[in-house]
Amino acid sequence: VDDTHTVTHIKGSPLNPDRIYMVALPRNLLSGFCNITPLVEWAALHAAMMPDEDSYTPALNLVLNHNAGDVWMRLGTFDQLDKDGDGTIDRGELTLAIQTKLGRKPSDILLDTMIATLDVNKDGVISASEFKAFTERKRSEMCYPGSGGAVGRDPDAPRLSKDVF
Repeated sequence: VDDTHTVTHIKGSPLNPDRIYMVALPRNLLSGFCNITPLVEWAALHAAMMPDEDSYTPALNLVLNHNAGDVWMRLGTFDQLDKDGDGTIDRGELTLAIQTKLGRKPSDILLDTMIATLDVNKDGVISASEFKAFTERKRSEMCYPGSGGAVGRDPDAPRLSKDVF
């Protein structure tokens, strides 16, 4: 992006005005939400290129899917969450854990997303092995090179601020 806020490069390569780029954005921006005129005008001119209504993922679902793993990591250990000690975390136990953290009952879509994030065998509950595999993978993603396995943010990584944009 240059000084006039015009996109000049995509992934380090000069912008090719004749190329069609795939982008992800909230669908309602194309129909006038936030009143971004260039997006609305482009969508109107290229209606035949727009995907069908059913091919969109609602923004709420994207946010929930993206953050579900982080929420799991903040809820506690498997043993803390498995209140009845049956070796699984069921919907009721997950509801209780989230309600304890948030102070209110979680929505059905949040619960569905949270369970789907870990429920590899699709039986509707989270087993100890599913929980362990997930937390080990998540912890490895949270470690940064040269940290000796320490969990946390890489102190040398760029921070999200106006300087990054």
